[in-house]
Amino acid sequence: MRNVFDKQSRHWLRVLSGSLLTGVLVVAASTLSAKELVVAQVAPFAGNLAGAGRDFNLGVMISFEEINAKGGINGNKLRLTSRDDGYRIDETLRLVDDVIDTEQPIALVGLTGDSNIEALLKKGILEQARIPVLGVRSGAMSLRQNRMLFHIRPSLRDEAAKMTDQLASMGMQRIAVFYEDDSTSLEGLAGVEDALRNYKLKLVASASYKKGSVDVDSAIASIGKVNPAAVIMLSNTISSVAFAKKFREQGQTGQLLIGSLTDAEQFAELAGPSLARGIAVAHIVPSPYQKLFSVANDFDRLTLKLGLSRARANYASFEGYLTARILADALLNSGTRPTRETLYKALEAMRDVDVGGFIVNFSPTQRSGSSYINLSVFGVNGRILQ
Repeated sequence: MRNVFDKQSRHWLRVLSGSLLTGVLVVAASTLSAKELVVAQVAPFAGNLAGAGRDFNLGVMISFEEINAKGGINGNKLRLTSRDDGYRIDETLRLVDDVIDTEQPIALVGLTGDSNIEALLKKGILEQARIPVLGVRSGAMSLRQNRMLFHIRPSLRDEAAKMTDQLASMGMQRIAVFYEDDSTSLEGLAGVEDALRNYKLKLVASASYKKGSVDVDSAIASIGKVNPAAVIMLSNTISSVAFAKKFREQGQTGQLLIGSLTDAEQFAELAGPSLARGIAVAHIVPSPYQKLFSVANDFDRLTLKLGLSRARANYASFEGYLTARILADALLNSGTRPTRETLYKALEAMRDVDVGGFIVNFSPTQRSGSSYINLSVFGVNGRILQ
């Protein structure tokens, strides 16, 4: 199976390799016998979710090239191999099984989709291979109970509760929810309802759309008739755009908030700056733009060196970069010849680990490594402000 990258990603990787490897011949000569550690990502690189999968992948590549240029991890070089599952469950099962068998990766990163990952667990593929998965791209509570999965993202339930707290603290009482009809979004809906109870409030409306569709008319009719002060959108990118457009076309002026199920930069690109302006965004990693964390400064330095546009040096690619940095930290504590088992134990032992200002906490009983959630808003030009 071949690696799957878009042309732009391959271009940036060639540029990065050349720029970072210049002047490190002495390091390279001293590590000729280094072992190659393979890390694999199976995710959607085509279709509606291509942007987030592709950019996460690019962030991992940027980090790996930086690490390799400095001699690798305990003398071991890192290589990322990628497969496009098109967000199809059958392909996720087939490709994860295949990449584990053919490439023998030490870890998986960036697996995407609640149902896709649940199918992997049900079939026992991850447990049988004893392969840790870091940076799971899902907010499902159920996935936080599996010992092979290490989450950097908080749950969608916690994220939704955070958005609700923000609205309620601003005095907004008429809050509605637009959500995807799947179990994880229902958990997010429950998070909103729980948070509202703390303020002695109830939802004024909630409405769903069918997963995989952009048919939001029924939800618009249901939510629009109550004239909400705010709508929390627990929806994917294209469905969020469709809802926002029709909501505003109705003349509705309520505050809109999008969660991490929506790719923020792609939303702004599809919606346009006029529609995006003023919409609030929940983020589950620090801003790659504001650079309040040293890891964000490192990412900014590398992407500037590449000449990477803001469209690609975004939250998704920074999430990939951050995931790779966390993985590298665990690999440093996995011995000179790391195995899946030593990496697994090193990840479990990451307690209050500072990765460039981003704190990670795992343990044998805790698989949610971060509770970081931050809210921002789209400005006049469609860019994200803090």
